[in-house]
Amino acid sequence: MSKQLDCNVHDYFEIICMRKSWVTVTTKAGENFIGEAHDIALNSAKQELLMLKNTRDIGILLTEVARLHAHDNAIAKHNFLINIT
Repeated sequence: MSKQLDCNVHDYFEIICMRKSWVTVTTKAGENFIGEAHDIALNSAKQELLMLKNTRDIGILLTEVARLHAHDNAIAKHNFLINIT
């Protein structure tokens, strides 16, 4: 059985993509990725957050994200930090 993300958590990913937010994603393995969120894509039946970093796409499995930090966005209310368990 594959892991699924809670609907409320998935909403955060949709919001950052819709806003093209600048984000830092920390994986469960402790890796940090920084870039502009722009889409959620299906890769081998698993959802990935696509981030643009230095004109290159980075794909991170949503189920592997431990922390999502939206920052440096022009509208202060668009900046947030959530820990995903």
